[in-house]
Amino acid sequence: MTVATLEPTRGQLERNLSQRIQALYRSLLGHQPSQVSCNLIDNKLAIAIENAITQPEQLLAENGQEELAEKVRSELETVLESQMKDLINEVLGVDAIDLLNDATLETGRAGTIAITQSSLLDRARQQARNEAIINQISSLLHSPLELKEIRETVLDRIVKHLQGCGGRLYIAGELTGQPAQLYTCGCQPQDLPIEASSFWQQIMGFASLGSEVKAGGKTDKATDKVEIYSALVRGTNTSLNSEYSYSEANISHDIIPQVYVIPDVDREPQLKSLSSAFLRASIRSVLTVPLQYRHQCAGCLTIFRHDIETEIVWAGRVSDDGRSQRPQQSFSAWKEIKTGQAKEWSSDELKLAKALATHIYMAAMQRRVEATIRHQASHDQLTGLANRSLFNEKLSLAVANARQNAEMLAVIFLDLDRFKNVNDTLGHAVGDELLQSVARRLSNCLRTDDTIARWGGDKFTLLLYNIESAEDAKKICQRILFSLSSPFEFDGRELNMKASLGVSLAPYDGEDAETLLKNADAAMYRAKQQGRNNYQFYTRAIGSKVSESLDLENNLYKALEREEFVLHYQPQIDLTTGRWWAWKL
Repeated sequence: MTVATLEPTRGQLERNLSQRIQALYRSLLGHQPSQVSCNLIDNKLAIAIENAITQPEQLLAENGQEELAEKVRSELETVLESQMKDLINEVLGVDAIDLLNDATLETGRAGTIAITQSSLLDRARQQARNEAIINQISSLLHSPLELKEIRETVLDRIVKHLQGCGGRLYIAGELTGQPAQLYTCGCQPQDLPIEASSFWQQIMGFASLGSEVKAGGKTDKATDKVEIYSALVRGTNTSLNSEYSYSEANISHDIIPQVYVIPDVDREPQLKSLSSAFLRASIRSVLTVPLQYRHQCAGCLTIFRHDIETEIVWAGRVSDDGRSQRPQQSFSAWKEIKTGQAKEWSSDELKLAKALATHIYMAAMQRRVEATIRHQASHDQLTGLANRSLFNEKLSLAVANARQNAEMLAVIFLDLDRFKNVNDTLGHAVGDELLQSVARRLSNCLRTDDTIARWGGDKFTLLLYNIESAEDAKKICQRILFSLSSPFEFDGRELNMKASLGVSLAPYDGEDAETLLKNADAAMYRAKQQGRNNYQFYTRAIGSKVSESLDLENNLYKALEREEFVLHYQPQIDLTTGRWWAWKL
């Protein structure tokens, strides 16, 4: 650049800058600037450029052409950046900074809208898929199929949808006596009851975990490095993390079940004793969700993932000899393959697992409530034994089976001796505890398949299935009396409790439930007449005597109603005087 060519260059710069400002004007307002605005732009540009190149012209003679050219370009770029805001502000009559911000938004709006629409569409599709999966699993959980088939199918589909290699569904035992149940599918650690380990017990809340869980999403010493997800975790953006952090701070982890992720079982210190079994089965990552609401846990859902090979394509390489610091014309592609790691659990997968676990929990608790209602309808609430209604049903069925299979069974009617004295002197609370202790001792005296029920008050009934002879029933009675001979202790006080037992045998003493119970009751009263704390087998003589006693009692009541009693007086006479001095009824 020379002094002679400076003026043409200045005119060219004015035109270029004017065109750029007018283009910006059009992008802001969507139309061409008016002639007045164009004249104003041109005048302002002429002044700005004049000021910008005054110094470069002076520097031309002093420092040479190259420096002048560089200075002109630099100054004009500064003019373009600093003066343009003032020009637009003056032309449009609004704040230039807001306009430029709006211009930036307008410029990127088309791309932003497209990206946002695509992202929203993907999220909507994923949400629709998740809802379809949840509805499918919910329908399965409430289907009329067998419970085992339902839960196995549900587990298999959950593992498939969460892209796992295997899974386990653990349902804890119930208060009604239903034992814990475990369902598995796919890849499993061999002979490893992981749900019995302290680690999983803590996850399900069966061990003391609450004080060790931090609000930040990780546990303390008990579960170091185990990530606890209350909602969205890794892989989410800042706004989502902030949102769910707020939720976690206001909602206890006891209310919303946590999602536990172990990214690498080999690096988890709490799983040192279990990691070898996992790795032998090629299990690298574990996802566990307790089936829980508040402090009530019904089990847990666990999903496994294999380790996979991750392939990343790179362009260019880092060199230690400094060549990486210089521009390169081309970059050769190469692959990086990583092994020994599992696919990460996405936020959508974690939310889906959490939702599915909630549905499993609700279905399990609904079944428990129904089972509890049935249990309470057929069992004594104090002792947990079968009640009279259930015992009658079992006895009627047992009698029918015994008749069909030519088997013998025994019915025992037991009454505690002088139990009323305990209630009257020590209160009903102690009486209830005593009944519970008696029920436990009686249950321990029976065989596995036998049935015991609380008939009412201090009376119990026992059903002995498929006995060989009366001797088998005799041994059970002796075992019961021996068990009750040990004193019961309550608050440092010893209570001695005895019982009277009556036994009837089918088919000899009756071929229906009502007759067997009646005869066993008659034999029990005979045992009381024999001094209590013993047992008696039913005989016809006992039946006849009981029948006679009942007949006599009934006849006495009828005689009172009919006024058939006549009162007779017998005089007593003093033999010395011959006078009557008293009357004897």
